[in-house]
Amino acid sequence: VRTESLQHLIGTQRVALRNDVEAAILGIDSLSHESFSWINRVPTRADGLKVLVTLGTGFGRALLTPDGRAFAGEGGHASFAPRTLVEANLVMHFLRQDLSLSIEQVLSGPGLYRLYDYLVQTALIDPDPHVAERIRRGEDPSAVIGELGVNDEEAGCAAAVTWFAQL
Repeated sequence: VRTESLQHLIGTQRVALRNDVEAAILGIDSLSHESFSWINRVPTRADGLKVLVTLGTGFGRALLTPDGRAFAGEGGHASFAPRTLVEANLVMHFLRQDLSLSIEQVLSGPGLYRLYDYLVQTALIDPDPHVAERIRRGEDPSAVIGELGVNDEEAGCAAAVTWFAQL
C-alpha cells in the first residue's frame, strides 16, 4: 500500500499510513484513567513520555512524546534476554533446534504455547491428555492453555500462564 495510491483513490492529500500500535498510542489521551493496566505504580508526569505495549499475534510497542509525536517499533524482533537459569535453558532449547528466540516468539499469543510446550518437553510439567486432545481437534493451542491456565483448571497450563505473566 502506498500513500500516493490512497490519496488518488480517496481524492484527498490528507492520508497517512500508520503502524497499528502507532495509531493506538495516538488515541491514548482519549482513554479514561481506569482504562489503563499498570505494570508498576510509579508517579507519572502529564508532560512525560507515554509508552504502549501490546500483546497479540506479536509484541508491539509505541512511544508518544509530550509534543504529540508517535513512534512505533517492532520490539518483538529483539532477542529474548534470559534473566534466570530456566529462561536461559529456554533459549538453549531453541538454539538446539537451530531457532533464534525473539521477544515476540515468547510474549505473544503463539508464545504461550511455546512456553507450555517447553515445560512439557523438559519434563518441568506433566502433559495433560485433555489439553493434547483439544489441540489435536484443531483448537488454538495458546487459547486452550490460556483458558485452562487463567481459570486454574489445569496445573501445567496455569504454570505456563504464570511464567508468561512473569516475563
